[in-house]
Amino acid sequence: MMSTPLTSLSDSHRELSKSIEQSNESTETFRKIIVSEGKDLRRLSNTLLDLSSSILELQASSSSLRSTLSLSALPRLRSLRSELDAKDADFERLKKEAGDVRGTIEREKGAFVEMSEALRGEITERVERRGRNFDRLMGGEGDTEEEPKGIQRLEEKGREVEDLKAKLDEVFTSQEAVKARLSALQSKLKATNRSTIESNTALVNVTSNIDLMTSSPFSNIGGAFDNPSAGLDVEGGKEHMGKVKDNYRERYMVDNFTNRIGGEELSEEDDSDSDEEVLRKMI
Repeated sequence: MMSTPLTSLSDSHRELSKSIEQSNESTETFRKIIVSEGKDLRRLSNTLLDLSSSILELQASSSSLRSTLSLSALPRLRSLRSELDAKDADFERLKKEAGDVRGTIEREKGAFVEMSEALRGEITERVERRGRNFDRLMGGEGDTEEEPKGIQRLEEKGREVEDLKAKLDEVFTSQEAVKARLSALQSKLKATNRSTIESNTALVNVTSNIDLMTSSPFSNIGGAFDNPSAGLDVEGGKEHMGKVKDNYRERYMVDNFTNRIGGEELSEEDDSDSDEEVLRKMI
């Protein structure tokens, strides 16, 4: 009768011991899991710290780029815009002067043709008349008092011919002066065109640098550029710079800065033309 409670107690003790061992095994398993999760948490924490450091560095870089943009690029862009506006005004003025010179040449050409035709007819008539007078003198009619008068008339005609030659020389001299003025204006136009191309090249370089700075891959990391409190409106800056760049490209880069004055193209090939060829082209 006494052995039954002891046996039952012994069985209960063994079951309890098994339960304790199972509980210990479960506790050890949970401990290993917790240790593993703790390591993962530490790795994630280190990764977050690295990302925070990278974001801070990128924010510092963005501040530096914004300072560079506001201190150097934008003033240079405004300066280039002013220079291009001034050169545009000079170009229009030179173009107007070239048009005036061309009109002068056309008028001089018309007057020269008219004068040449008139002089040719007058000279032909006088030569014919002088030939008739000479024939009359040689035919014996000069034995009278008409001979000295005929010689005198020939001398007068000779002086008139010399006067006509002097007038022709004046006309040619005027044409040379017009050609010299035209050549000087063409040189000014070429210099202005080269200077405009150089200014536009500098403008393209500045806008290219602006494109590189505003399209940087870190423009959306950490929300630094999308946050209004950061003080940098990148999208607005991109839109503004795009408009400025497109505007100047349309104004100064069409057909490689090829401009036509009076129907003739101003290019580097014109440097080899002589004054006569330039005058012939303009006429």
